[in-house]
Amino acid sequence: MRVDVELLDSLMRLVGELVLARNQLVSQLDEKAGNSNDTGLTR
Repeated sequence: MRVDVELLDSLMRLVGELVLARNQLVSQLDEKAGNSNDTGLTR
């Protein structure tokens, strides 16, 4: 199966952006959980 290199490069960039966004969200949730006893937000 052949895949266009530009398409593959674009997909890899998007995946990288998703990972960064997920890490930011997890970090913010960890901060909120540390400041509050409410674990509903973390779940």
